[in-house]
Formats: sequence, structure tokens, C-alpha cells
Amino acid sequence: MIAGFLIAVGVAWGGGFAETLTEAANADLPDAERMVLFESLVAEYPGNKESLVAIAQQDDAPPRERWVAIRVLGQTGSRNISPLILSLCSDSRPTIRVAALSAIGDLKPNNATEQVVKALKDPALVVRGTAADTLAILKDITAIAPLEQALADPSNYYRGQSVWARSRFVLALGAIGSRNAFPALQQALSDEDPQVVESTLTALRQIVGYDFAEGRTPEEHIAAWQRWLAAQ
Repeated sequence: MIAGFLIAVGVAWGGGFAETLTEAANADLPDAERMVLFESLVAEYPGNKESLVAIAQQDDAPPRERWVAIRVLGQTGSRNISPLILSLCSDSRPTIRVAALSAIGDLKPNNATEQVVKALKDPALVVRGTAADTLAILKDITAIAPLEQALADPSNYYRGQSVWARSRFVLALGAIGSRNAFPALQQALSDEDPQVVESTLTALRQIVGYDFAEGRTPEEHIAAWQRWLAAQ
């Protein structure tokens, strides 16, 4: 395995940027091998910037290569690339929108929250979940109200059942770390989705810095938080 990996990396590096990008996007390679190739693209960014930017925007480029190019651009930390990444949040492909949102989380550009918040209403559920993850990284308190709205939005239920992204909305509220999220979290403690409730307990611990779990049953644990929140 190791020998085959070294050969693959050697071929990609020897062939230059295009081959390295192709191999980094190769789903048949193990994650660890693709990560080495990905990191080599990040390291060689200054010499390949124009090519990466071109591929990131190229509609007919292989989607996985576009995804890698966008994530590489995010990892470079180059703030002047932020306008391009923000624009890609409106791409027609959900996978590209996901890559762009993740790259925003890497770059943390100023004034990105508004664009990311829009993605909480994206038609694709995976994009909505990624938007929540990015808002958790940005930690902008202006995202609290949109996350609360997303938590209650009927589009985040399927046939009456809560979808997985709702837990991500709650976790994002916790990561932002503001007590302004308490009303939303208090409501979420009574959610019908057990995973949302569990994520709410995690979020509360993250914001407050302590917990009420010791010596209590799960039901008593939740009730203790409800009493504490009501007193705030």
C-alpha cells in the first residue's frame, strides 16, 4: 500500500499541477493519500493561483476537481480570494456551494455572515447543514436569529420528521457562544427530535461552561436546564 501511494504521489507531482489536482480529486484513493496531495496543492498555491481560480469558476470542469480547487483556495488564507469564494455560494451545483461555504469557514472573511445565512434556506439540505457549520466558525451573533428561524422552518422537516441539519443549527448556536441564544435553546430542549435535544444540551454546556447532568436522569437533566434558563 505504501509503495503504491508513493508511486501515485510521485506521478502526480512529476506531472505537475493538473495531475496533482486530478489525483487529489480521485475518490478511489484513500483519504490519507488524497490529503497529502491536497496539502501539496496548498503549499504550491502561489505558483498555481491563476489555474486554481480558473478551475474553481469553470462550470464544465469535473465537479470533484472544482471542489478541491475551492477548498485549496480557502486553505491558503488569502483574503483577496474571498469575493470569488462568496460568489460561488450561488453556484448551480450543491457540491460547489458546500465547498464555497467550507472555504469561507477557512478564510473567515469580514462581512461573510450575510451570505452564509442565505444558505440556511438553500434547496439542498447538505448546503443548509454546511452553512450552520460555517456560522459556528464565524461566531457572529447576528446569525442567532436566522439559526433560530431555520430550526423552526417547515422545510427542515421531511414528512413531519425532523431532519439532521436541525441539530447542526443548534450546535452552531452553542459555538457562537452568546446568551442571546438562550430563548432558542430553551425551546429546543422540548423538541420532539432526541438528537436536537442532545445537541441543545451540548450547546448550553458550551455557552455556560458547566452542566447539571451529575446525579440526574436524562429527564431531570433537561428539567434542570429548563429551570435555570427560566431564571435568566
